[in-house]
Amino acid sequence: MPREARFIEPEIPYHVTQRGNYQQNVFHEDQDRHKYLELLNVHSLKNKLEVWAYCLMDNHIHLIVYPRESQSLAKALATTHMMYAQYCHRQSGVVGHFWQGRFYSCALDAQHLVHATRYVEMNPVRARLVETPTDWVWSSARYHLGVCDDPLLDQARWPDEELLYDWKAVLEVYDDDASIQRLRYATRTGHPMGSNTWIKALEQRSGRRLHPLPVGRPRKR
Repeated sequence: MPREARFIEPEIPYHVTQRGNYQQNVFHEDQDRHKYLELLNVHSLKNKLEVWAYCLMDNHIHLIVYPRESQSLAKALATTHMMYAQYCHRQSGVVGHFWQGRFYSCALDAQHLVHATRYVEMNPVRARLVETPTDWVWSSARYHLGVCDDPLLDQARWPDEELLYDWKAVLEVYDDDASIQRLRYATRTGHPMGSNTWIKALEQRSGRRLHPLPVGRPRKR
């Protein structure tokens, strides 16, 4: 069965994730993470992709991004990940597939944007790698909590600016397992996360069906 065409409309925020091939680690040293962020910064600017949040785990990455053009996300990530894979192959002397297939993504309305960003920045805490999000250097949480600057991030179009002034409260909201699983499923399948009204507006804008079809055979008439 052919893969469903990826849904990417410009001027909408997206949650994006991609893993190493066979879930292998893609980051081994701090130098690797610096290199990845450097490449992402260069190619996101070049391709008009705004990065709103991120988290680098050992074997995968999470991004919250806002493409200003239809090809912004695909071009920025393809180039970043190709060049980062080449860098790692040079470092290790090993060749072969580096990333596990294509990246996963889902569009987000304003409410789900906050939830997805919290999910991204709390990832190291959920994985029990650190006690607080500020303990994990390789995410946007430290920037949002006022701990440091981050040249990669662009918050100019964030829809609710007031939330950014009390980000600690945002990260303290508890997300139950069901809501986390819904986000993971939407990202894996490419289905947008938003209200029915918002998704219907996206369907009209894109000319595509975005609500998932009912499971099972159609009823006989």
